[in-house]
Amino acid sequence: TEAIADPEKMLSLFDSAAYAAQDWVHLCTWDLLAGRWLWLDALKTGVPVRFSLLTTFNSGPPGLLVYLLTKAVWPLLGPPQDGDDKPKPTSDELAE
Repeated sequence: TEAIADPEKMLSLFDSAAYAAQDWVHLCTWDLLAGRWLWLDALKTGVPVRFSLLTTFNSGPPGLLVYLLTKAVWPLLGPPQDGDDKPKPTSDELAE
């Protein structure tokens, strides 16, 4: 807990190879698991995810918060503004 209050003590933890290794594994695991969940959920829900993924990979949990806020606000913004609310034709319909 002293390291949290004192940035110098926090930086000194990275002098230890064991601490740096476990921290690196922790960050990579977070990025992989949280990023994968964000991506798959965005594919399912249609919520834009690029900024959230970038934020997750660069700063961790704040990216998850950005995605959850985006997901909460996105339905309030309405349908896409391309002027056409009809479903897009499938490739089979285009071939006919």
